[in-house]
Amino acid sequence: MNTCPGPEDVTGVAHGVLASVGCNSQRLSLDAYAALTAPGSFLPTALTTCLTIYVALLGYGLLTGSPRLKLAHVSQTGLKIGAVVALTLNWSVFQTLVFNVAAEAPFEVGQIFTQAAAAGGSDQAGDDPLTRLEAFHQELVDSARSLIQPAAAPGAPAPSANAVGAGPQPPAAEALLWMATTLIVCSVGLIALAMVAQAILVALGPAFMLFFLFDATRGLFVGWIRALAAAIIAPITSWGGLMICLATLEPWASRLARERAAHAIKVDTVSTLVTLVTTFAAAQLVLAIGAVVITSAFNLRRAPAERDSDTVRSATNQQQTLEARFSQSRAELLAQSLHSERSQSLTQEGRRLEVFGGVGATAAPGALAAPAITRLSDSYRRPSPGRVS
Repeated sequence: MNTCPGPEDVTGVAHGVLASVGCNSQRLSLDAYAALTAPGSFLPTALTTCLTIYVALLGYGLLTGSPRLKLAHVSQTGLKIGAVVALTLNWSVFQTLVFNVAAEAPFEVGQIFTQAAAAGGSDQAGDDPLTRLEAFHQELVDSARSLIQPAAAPGAPAPSANAVGAGPQPPAAEALLWMATTLIVCSVGLIALAMVAQAILVALGPAFMLFFLFDATRGLFVGWIRALAAAIIAPITSWGGLMICLATLEPWASRLARERAAHAIKVDTVSTLVTLVTTFAAAQLVLAIGAVVITSAFNLRRAPAERDSDTVRSATNQQQTLEARFSQSRAELLAQSLHSERSQSLTQEGRRLEVFGGVGATAAPGALAAPAITRLSDSYRRPSPGRVS
């Protein structure tokens, strides 16, 4: 791994890109881990400081009787501290659990896809997908060259593959060259991009391990896990999409080769290939976004004992609040009922005084006085019989 392969060391566009990017990415991860864990680096000092603060806070919580800290959690805390120290300062553990998983897991799953396709009975399905991709890419370039050659001046040498695209080209040739570039970018390019992301995230892994200790910074560790998982899943989805794309495009590639040999490339063939390649490119982007969405659901929750205690505490508080509101409402209802009954009794007493007390009746001491009400019949007086004229 001291020298990574160059353009002359690997044959083929797909193999060359992945070999060069993969080698340089692994070198970056190794060099970064060695630099972070070196004696003069800040990481050992930061790890010692964080562990000191964490143990001090843990001891203070146990001494003060914090409800969130119990003696049963001491073993879990010891395992967490041991895991952080092992992954931060021990390369063998970090290589096994992080480095190898990020670097080799996508290709192991891709090999499973290849074997499953070979079991389907196709003649070319069991071959290396990168080799098949390079063959299709070369067919597109050769077909574009065959369309450009008739446009060359009489007696001029035939343009080479490297010279394709230098001058004015027919629209069909431009479409074929665009398809060749898009096919490589949306398959090998996405895998290489995921390799670069994996290398950077693995290189920063020891620093993010420190964030796992404290609850306030644990979200940063969870975010690092999500990003690394997305960088691992994205090549797997891209590899599966590449297998489907090759199985769909290879019959059309054979037809294009026959038309090129007959010097009669049809517009319908080129148009169909453009549609298929465009659909494949969109599908690859959707799969990459899907990998990010899948990993965004990952989250580290608290221990079940803490969740149960918090649930019981919240349920108790809600029950007490409801009981207080219910008792308060009952008292208010009782007060309103007494007040309404007293008002009704006073009203009825006043009416009885009006009916039986007569006009100008004097109420007994301490009795309620009826309100003075003037009636239309009070001014009427019936004359006596002796005065009738």
